[in-house]
Amino acid sequence: MKAIKLETFHRVSKANATEASPAGTIKFHYALEGTPEELKAYEEAKGTYYRTVSEGTHKDKPMWMTSQILADEVNVSLNKEGYVQVTESIDDVTAKAQERVNGIIADKQLEKKMAMAAKFGLVVSL
Repeated sequence: MKAIKLETFHRVSKANATEASPAGTIKFHYALEGTPEELKAYEEAKGTYYRTVSEGTHKDKPMWMTSQILADEVNVSLNKEGYVQVTESIDDVTAKAQERVNGIIADKQLEKKMAMAAKFGLVVSL
């Protein structure tokens, strides 16, 4: 299965706090993609806690929430206890996250250059 990062998250409220997720914990939202069998197993494992994405590109796909900061897309599987676990090495996940950060930095630098060029009536060609 793959977990694809959504641009949404929530904080755990006092009412929903647990020992594993105390109040204030940030939970990042991911859409899950996989075979029908994998997704059905996930739905059964989650039971009443099963949620789907409510809007956007991944609407109606199963939603997985984690407090881990992961890359935009990671390989995951369902373990025998019914929990989603990342199946990529920490080095692979870190490398993906660093690529994303580098891309954001490069985009911001380009944005600044284009703004500066526009101030002087210049055009930046890519």
